[in-house]
Amino acid sequence: MKQRKLFCEISPLTYKISSFKEQVKRHIQLLIDNN
Repeated sequence: MKQRKLFCEISPLTYKISSFKEQVKRHIQLLIDNN
């Protein structure tokens, strides 16, 4: 039960990090395309 609670707290964080990485990738791709 304790492990499950921990997972629920970690999950949103990893989701935020992965979505942030995707945004950064897209941004870099735009910069490359514009040059």
